[in-house]
Amino acid sequence: MTAYIALSWWVLQKSGSALQFSMILAPVAAIQIFLPPLIAPLVDRYSRKAIMILCDVLRLFTSLSVFLMMHFDYFNISALVFISCLGAIFTAGFESSVAGLTKFLVSEKDLPSGMQTAQVFSGLKSFVNPAVSGTILGLYGPAMAVLFNIASYGFALLFNSLLELKGPILSKTSLTSKESFALWWKDLHAGFSSLFQAKVIFHALLLSATFQFMFSHLHVTLPVLILKERMLPAWNLGVVESALGIGAMVGAVTLGNGQKMLPGRLLWVVSFILAGASIFLLGFSKSLAIGVVVLFASMIFMSWLNIQFQTKISVAIPAQYVGRIFTFIGVFMSGTLPIGISMAGGLVEKYGASTVIASSGITAILLFPLIFLVPFLNTFLTKPNEELAGFIAEKYPQAFK
Repeated sequence: MTAYIALSWWVLQKSGSALQFSMILAPVAAIQIFLPPLIAPLVDRYSRKAIMILCDVLRLFTSLSVFLMMHFDYFNISALVFISCLGAIFTAGFESSVAGLTKFLVSEKDLPSGMQTAQVFSGLKSFVNPAVSGTILGLYGPAMAVLFNIASYGFALLFNSLLELKGPILSKTSLTSKESFALWWKDLHAGFSSLFQAKVIFHALLLSATFQFMFSHLHVTLPVLILKERMLPAWNLGVVESALGIGAMVGAVTLGNGQKMLPGRLLWVVSFILAGASIFLLGFSKSLAIGVVVLFASMIFMSWLNIQFQTKISVAIPAQYVGRIFTFIGVFMSGTLPIGISMAGGLVEKYGASTVIASSGITAILLFPLIFLVPFLNTFLTKPNEELAGFIAEKYPQAFK
């Protein structure tokens, strides 16, 4: 997030073009989305911890390269695309290794509270990172903001080296290259096939992916709206990003109340409508503060939805499928991101960032009736956790064999 804020500010300052910014983000998004599923079978079979540490080291060096470019004022769009794509490859490896990680850190009994705690820390990171980076960017420039990002990778390396992971992984065997490829393909196919067979999860993910697509342009339109159209200081971009993090933290802490107030798919309906309304106001309202407040509120509901759904999936699927399933979930949630980013550059140049943002908010609101078309969604969300594995086995006997 820090590098994204600093890079968006630097590219827009140097080129003034949303199109050039989208040229960097689109291939990066494509790599981070479509590479993790190819890595996931290795994560389920080998050491998650080793992969996490290796990828953090490599990401640190790519961030260092961007820092040096900024420090010596060397702006080259081709070099930025190349370095950003390298960083995306290493980030894909890291994200694959942390997918569903909570299941390997806590016992099955403590999984719901573990997921809730993980969301609190995720929200804290999403708040602190952009707030600090936005402040550093405003005071000292983009190079120092990227330097802060490098330091965060150093702390992550230290933290990851201390992790003790529990839970089974698939057995490792000494195989030839040809046999290894066949085994990798078998694991990959088994993971996707099981996800496809579990229709309640698969259809819910398709709906979430469609909803996510409506907001994929924000990676381009938000920096343009704040830094170019409204000519606001760079720290305002950090404020918007921090609002999301604070909302996620509040949502994680108040999860119990949220599930009582909005049981089952009712939570999905309210979350979809409120999120769409917040994006509409962000683009339509001349006051950034109004959009930020509603965005904060919507993130509380989205946090409730994410924790609830991810916890249900974690409990319902066997441990040996966790890496692959959660990586595929990441693909479904962000699979259209490169398309949205690629389209955003041209749309912003033609219609302006505020119009694109407001229009996507209205369109997203209109999607909520599709929630009622997902089979058994309400049953899946309201069933006790201890009955979920049996529910999936009964409804979808071909899944997770």
